[in-house]
Parts: sequence; structure tokens; C-alpha cells
Amino acid sequence: MGSFGLRCKSETGLAANIAVNRIGSSYLDSANTDKLSRYTTVDARISYERKGHSVFLAIDNLFDEEYSCYGYKTSSGTKKFNPSPGRTLTMGVEVKF
Repeated sequence: MGSFGLRCKSETGLAANIAVNRIGSSYLDSANTDKLSRYTTVDARISYERKGHSVFLAIDNLFDEEYSCYGYKTSSGTKKFNPSPGRTLTMGVEVKF
């Protein structure tokens, strides 16, 4: 598991971030016989920051990677997966006190 990010900010208050997140495989059962697949996501954000507040637009899972971060194996051996959200767009305002 790991993450790498880059942030650039101008003197005018415009900022951009990008992060690459890598998650390794994990086991579905206590016998360690079946695994969830590893996956990589990319998140991006642009913002305008000024005097203790900012306006931003963020995109998580930029490339709409299909993955499950949770799954399990039933007693009958059926594999169950909980799919994670696809691309997510967030807009907002932050105020710092």
C-alpha cells in the first residue's frame, strides 16, 4: 500500500493537487486461499485559496477504476464483493478559523 502526491500552488492562490494511490491485494478468507485484486486510483483537485478560505473542485478515482476494497467468502464458498464508488466529483468551500 502506498501513495504519492504532488501539489503546486501559485502566488495568485490557484493550487492543483494530484495523488496516485496503490493498494495491494488482500485475502478474502482466514485460510488465505482467495484474494481481492490490487488496484490503483488517481485523485485530483484544483482550488483557489485566499485569506483563510478556498473554493475547490476535486475528482476522486479520476480514471473510474473498478475495484472492491472489501469482500468475503461465505461458508458455502461463494465469493462476495462490495464494489467501491466510481469517479466522484466534489465541489465546495472551505473556511479556516
